[in-house]
Amino acid sequence: SWTPAEGTTAWNFYCSTTQMTPAGLDALTASDYTTVTTASASATVVGETTYYWYVRTDCSGSYSAWLEGTFTTWENCVAPTNLATEVVNDNNIVVSWNVQDKHLA
Repeated sequence: SWTPAEGTTAWNFYCSTTQMTPAGLDALTASDYTTVTTASASATVVGETTYYWYVRTDCSGSYSAWLEGTFTTWENCVAPTNLATEVVNDNNIVVSWNVQDKHLA
């Protein structure tokens, strides 16, 4: 999310696995990006991928410059960590491990 300027009510949001040049961003049309009315947006992503996201203010036909953010998603299948074995008695053991949350790197 981002902090909007007072009175701003719409933004254009674009997310891509390709870093865009200013000319490439200027060539986008309304069918390429999403217009949102809150200072946040979402996109469908896959693991182990770097994404570039862009946002600009939409002032009813005039626009601010595009600003860029970037993030990389974690791998899809994250291995557990901190394997442990506890011997309870001659016939029983307890095994445990930590689960890594899937989240942005």
